[in-house]
Amino acid sequence: MENVQARFWPRSGRDALITLTFGLLQFVVLFILPCILIAVLFQSVLVGIGAYFAMGMIWILFSVRTLRISSDGIEFVRVLGSPKRLSWSQIESVEKAPMKEILVHGYIWPLFPPREMTFSLSCIGHYRISYRSNWAYYPPKDAELFESLIRSYIGD
Repeated sequence: MENVQARFWPRSGRDALITLTFGLLQFVVLFILPCILIAVLFQSVLVGIGAYFAMGMIWILFSVRTLRISSDGIEFVRVLGSPKRLSWSQIESVEKAPMKEILVHGYIWPLFPPREMTFSLSCIGHYRISYRSNWAYYPPKDAELFESLIRSYIGD
């Protein structure tokens, strides 16, 4: 069993600018606007702040921290969320995902549940893991290790 860590840092200044712009948009829509709405509905700033922290904890619980790759398949290491584990028989393909696809399907639509549930400030170097007519994205820190492990189990 091998662990493949997620890439956190951007790969370039352009990557950082794009990711931070789209990440900020996602942050406002998923966190700030709902918390303002909750504060207004309950007429309490403290309730709005509490909602913000509760939503942040939920986000952390659903975020993928690493992938474990073994002869059984791929395990998404996180506390909550789906998929948790995919056997090789469930996985249809693992392919590099273009930046535009990550921005559209990882950051913009659908916002919940997001398909990009990793702490990553990069929109480059992600892989689409397709399974049962669905998919998830993952930005491996070491792409060569990730590709070699995938090839060793599912081939080219």
